[in-house]
Amino acid sequence: MPESAFGATGGPLGADRVAEDFRTELSRKFIGAVMVLGAAGAILFGGAAVVAPLWPRVLVSAGCAALALLAAWLQRGPVRAPLAKRSAVLVAASGVICVATLSAIALDLGVHSMGLTVLTLLACLMPVLVGVRRAVWLVVVCAVAVVALALSERAGWITGLPDPTGYLMLLRTVTHLLMLAAGCAAGLILARAVTRAGARARSREQRFAGLLAVAADWYWEMDASFRFTHLSEHAAGSGLRATRRIGKAPWEIENFGLDALAMDAHRADLESHQPFVDLLLQRAGPGGRPHWYTVSGRPRFDGRGMFLGYWGVGRDVTTERQAELARVATEARYRELFARSPSPLVLHRATRVLDANDAALALFGVPDVAAVIGRDLLEFYDESDGSRQKAAERARALEGQEVGESTPPHQFILRNLRGRRIVAQATSVKIDTGDGAAILSIYHDQTEHLRAEAARMRSEALMTHLVATSPDVIALTDLATGRYVMVNDAFSRVTGWSRGEVLGKTALDLGLYAGIEERQRLLQKVAQQGAARDHQIACIDRHGRAFSLLVSVVRFELEGRDYLVLNGRDVTDQERERLEREAILLNASIGIALTRDQTFHLANPCFEQMFGWPDGTLIGQPGACVWPSVEDYQAMGREVGPVLARGEPIEVERVVARRDGSTFLCRLLGRAVDPNHPSKGATIWIAEDVTERRQVEQALARARDDAEAANRAKSAFLANTSHEI
Repeated sequence: MPESAFGATGGPLGADRVAEDFRTELSRKFIGAVMVLGAAGAILFGGAAVVAPLWPRVLVSAGCAALALLAAWLQRGPVRAPLAKRSAVLVAASGVICVATLSAIALDLGVHSMGLTVLTLLACLMPVLVGVRRAVWLVVVCAVAVVALALSERAGWITGLPDPTGYLMLLRTVTHLLMLAAGCAAGLILARAVTRAGARARSREQRFAGLLAVAADWYWEMDASFRFTHLSEHAAGSGLRATRRIGKAPWEIENFGLDALAMDAHRADLESHQPFVDLLLQRAGPGGRPHWYTVSGRPRFDGRGMFLGYWGVGRDVTTERQAELARVATEARYRELFARSPSPLVLHRATRVLDANDAALALFGVPDVAAVIGRDLLEFYDESDGSRQKAAERARALEGQEVGESTPPHQFILRNLRGRRIVAQATSVKIDTGDGAAILSIYHDQTEHLRAEAARMRSEALMTHLVATSPDVIALTDLATGRYVMVNDAFSRVTGWSRGEVLGKTALDLGLYAGIEERQRLLQKVAQQGAARDHQIACIDRHGRAFSLLVSVVRFELEGRDYLVLNGRDVTDQERERLEREAILLNASIGIALTRDQTFHLANPCFEQMFGWPDGTLIGQPGACVWPSVEDYQAMGREVGPVLARGEPIEVERVVARRDGSTFLCRLLGRAVDPNHPSKGATIWIAEDVTERRQVEQALARARDDAEAANRAKSAFLANTSHEI
């Protein structure tokens, strides 16, 4: 039987306890009777009530007194201990046999002594008090004592009553033996009856305990003062040990499990003798974790209607309470999840809406949940494309299935209250709501997704078209292997390799690079910066023709792999033209320079030599560095600035300064690079040192003037001479 099986605290269980209490009480009464009879015998034989010689009376009185004292000692000591009561009864019974035998001998009555009749009473009581085996041995001892008295009387050791024939002595002996046998038989019958009654009571107790154990974990009783008198549990099955509760009222027990208000209400129920059912107690269990118990009790009254106390049962409901708390928490989480879920959720039965979360209200364009509860959910399904009919069929099919079954996702066309068309994927599951089965429909608005997907497909198609028709070379390569994954038509046109010949191969396999160093530098720059822009590389096409590509390369990751996107432009013609322009610029006999934002950005060698600057050092210098002073530079700006701003060319001669500070006369021609937007572009300058030319021109002019003067003097001389002649 389990620990909570309704046994008395510290003692035997149920019917066994009743039988044991019966034997204990009977033993106590037997020993008490022995004490009373012994005292009475001591008084009777000690006085003059018995006609007998003095010494026999004294001897018998002393024996009776000793028996009374022995019984009194047994009554106060060993009989109170359950394990010692049988020994106490055996000692008392042995004393009775000894005193009865002593009186028969001392009074010289032998088998005719009336005191021997008490042996029959012993034979009847001993099977019940000490057990059958011990009782049989006591009966045998009594029979031996009777036979010994008869033999002593026969031998003349005891006078007895006058019986010349010995018939009377034999009759008394047989009578005593028969009475012992009858008493023993009666005792055996009585012991068997007690055993059977105990067995029946035990069986009833076991059935009661079994039935009660199904509904409760312990049984309790309290007296009329509301103090606990009995607890059936062996251990602290109710969270409090029995020793802390026996003899105390509930409000006297620390940590009983009720707060002050609940305890006052419980005390009021007890004092008004009201029954109570499932009173919930909370106590700290092992490790300080809470445990819950329910207690039920009913008042007890005797036959006269007097209040005797309460009895009742208790149950450990920790598991049920935890399950209830978990259920409540789960429901709370469900409600919170239902309310806060970003997915539209609708609970409905027979297509009538029971509840909907905020996301569903937003999906259907409903202002609040009250406006949608009770409404037919099918009203939100588009009827023109069959969505409403399909939804109704799925709802009917799901209502006929078990709880937990669901329908696969399906795409529907919905219409909200404002008439907006919505493409949504819906799935439904049958659930138990506590008040009956219902269907929870979960929606996923795919309208924007499908719109974005369509836009993506259009963008991909457009991108594919742009890549295919782009005049620039576009290629996609695997970074790890260098193999081409995709190339456009411009790649095939420029390199001469078809798409089928290129895919799966590397640039080295095709021999596209004029030098391996070009590729290494390009990859190194991409590895360092993630991209390389406007990088010019020399390439060779399928037919061995060299060409130049101006490429930009970007690294990106797709599905866990790294790729390179190359965008290149064939700049072979532009490169040739650039080289030609550079050759012209480098070999020009006049100075050419380009300024932007009042700073030199380009100057050919002739220009730098003209102004005394080493090759390449004039780049980045301010425009004022070639003028004698800042004032001269500013004056030049004020003069030619408005003309250049109008997109018109200028031509001036000014004294300019070399790097060493010397000056010379320079003829300057200037023009905006972009005449249509002169203020936003650069200015190209052509410079020519005209110092010697102007000196020669001046010398020629002076010589011409001198010749003309000589001619005039000669003409005048000839005229004068002719006149004189």
